[in-house]
Amino acid sequence: MGRKSDLELTLIHATTSIEGSLTSEVACRIEGELKGTIICHDRIVIGETGKVEGTIEAEIVIIEGTVHGTILGKQRIHMVSTARVHGDIYTQQLIIEEGAHFEGHCTMNAIPQHLNALQTEQTSHTSPNHKQQEQKTTTTQPTQPIEQRAAA
Repeated sequence: MGRKSDLELTLIHATTSIEGSLTSEVACRIEGELKGTIICHDRIVIGETGKVEGTIEAEIVIIEGTVHGTILGKQRIHMVSTARVHGDIYTQQLIIEEGAHFEGHCTMNAIPQHLNALQTEQTSHTSPNHKQQEQKTTTTQPTQPIEQRAAA
């Protein structure tokens, strides 16, 4: 899947905390915290301040920050030297730079069907229930930042 534009980007700022699901048709950059599922139809970067707990699915996954969970990089997963990954990864190509920390399992060239939401969504676009299925996969449920929840 090709990049749509260098100007199109879904950004989760370092001061933002989300619990739920995030689906994006364009590239994503996560600098804040997200607990849940991320499905990005392009590339995703988990920045140095980014923390994800849950499942990440994207064409290309670049990790500079921390991830606890399952990562599906359909084309490639790249862990830079500051990456901290705990969990299972599935990809065609894996790059781990010196200094990166990876603890978990890696499966290459085999993507479990239950994890492949990108393929499922592409298939659902041709089915008669397209709109109903699309609504289920594009729900975003943001929450208040941790600081605001503690004050409530």
